Amino acid sequence: MLAQSQRGRRSIAAEDLFLYHFTSALEPDELLSEVRWPAAAPGWGYGFAEMAQRHGDYALAMAACALRRRDGAVAEVRLGLGAVADRPLLAGEAAGALVGQDLDGPAGDAAVTEAGRLAAAAAEPFEDLHASVAYRRHLVSLLSEQAIRQAWLDAHARAGEGGP
Repeated sequence: MLAQSQRGRRSIAAEDLFLYHFTSALEPDELLSEVRWPAAAPGWGYGFAEMAQRHGDYALAMAACALRRRDGAVAEVRLGLGAVADRPLLAGEAAGALVGQDLDGPAGDAAVTEAGRLAAAAAEPFEDLHASVAYRRHLVSLLSEQAIRQAWLDAHARAGEGGP
């Protein structure tokens, strides 16, 4: 992330941009002027899932997954969570549990389910009039599983292999 002000430009790592709800690492006189994304490399797939009360409304929970597949197994993965803490979160333990796993078949289903459980444990949900803490954790588990499966299938498709 590149921030710009009259003082010049500075770089902010993506994981350092959000501090807490509606607060970023930007100084009062700075604007976010550029975001750099790495180009998608072979073997990568992507997935996103969210639940909102109405289309276009703020999410009750969301999950995003970027997954690299190599030799029929997960080689690298990042799992991000949103709307379940005061800032976006990376579910590192959940992502780590997938590395080395072939997500096809019953063993793959079990690995994805476990990653969803670990993601729910990593969430820091709040209760409000829209959802309880328990419901948001349940959503995180389900949405994480959905995003992971979508990323796995996308990685298959991008490799020209089709689905499992």
